[in-house]
Amino acid sequence: MKNNMVLVVLISFIMLASIASAGSLNITVYNQKNLAHVVMSSSIEFLFKYPKNSMFSSLLANTSREITFTVNYSGPSQNYISFLEGFFKSHYKNVTIENLTLTYNMKEYANSTEMIAFRNVSMDLWLTGIFNKSKSNSVVNLSWRDIIINKNFNITYGNKQYDVNGFNFNYTQMGNYSEKFGMSSMPMMKMPKIWGFNYSVFAKPLKEWNRAYNKTLNETIFTLTIPPQIIFNQTFTLSNSTYGGMPFMNNITSNNFGNYSLEIITDPSANIAVQGYAVPNNNTVTVYSSPTTSSPTTQNNNLMTWIYIVIGIIIIALIVGAFMYMNSKKSKNNENKKE
Repeated sequence: MKNNMVLVVLISFIMLASIASAGSLNITVYNQKNLAHVVMSSSIEFLFKYPKNSMFSSLLANTSREITFTVNYSGPSQNYISFLEGFFKSHYKNVTIENLTLTYNMKEYANSTEMIAFRNVSMDLWLTGIFNKSKSNSVVNLSWRDIIINKNFNITYGNKQYDVNGFNFNYTQMGNYSEKFGMSSMPMMKMPKIWGFNYSVFAKPLKEWNRAYNKTLNETIFTLTIPPQIIFNQTFTLSNSTYGGMPFMNNITSNNFGNYSLEIITDPSANIAVQGYAVPNNNTVTVYSSPTTSSPTTQNNNLMTWIYIVIGIIIIALIVGAFMYMNSKKSKNNENKKE
């Protein structure tokens, strides 16, 4: 029982390991085809360091495992598509997912002093229902770009279920040890569950994103990079003074003492490529086939060009008028001198 208690305490410290989370969102809008290709990715790295010869060292040393699979779904009848589509429709009700390809990869490695768990999930989607076309342009609704999937997204592969969205302590090999020793119900340190597909930081109005138009490709690129943000940070020190006097401390050697910390960092980025000349608004972009007079930006440029032309003509006229006036005055002076 004492050994189990020790393991409970030590397992709780893994909640104070280091975690890095990064998400990317890439959208390619095919205006003429009324389709948008969306690639959403979520990467989480879990790094835990422990003393050599500690209980963690004996449990985890030489751990090496990897799980990889790819699944494809199509059609609205698929439960996975309808589940995911619901989050998109909460932002814009006309969105429809045509196809979904999901790739899952989870790696875990450990030696006598540290354990690394890395999970990467990528979802490849094709969307329709986001276009509103007229004769002169097409308005593309991108209000769903800040989607948050805040529920477990369980995918069945083989005979097992995998949550491809949520992540915390129990998703690692240490979670298995917790269940093995009958301690899964024990309170752990307050590590939040991380939702891998959380793009709330991309809610910034599109007109405030970086914009570049490639005339050769006739393509408009919008980009947004958010500086890395620490969303959770906690440190803890295990020592005699921390748990002095408690029974299970008699079973913990000094090799297990030290500082433990958890830092969750997000480093998201987004890229939107639109075929044609796109002018942004808050949540939409208006697409023109090319920078013609139909484009408001081009209209403004043309207006300024005409203004400059008129100003130039006026200046030339004033110069010519002044020159003619000076010549006329000079001729009169010469005639007066002759008289």
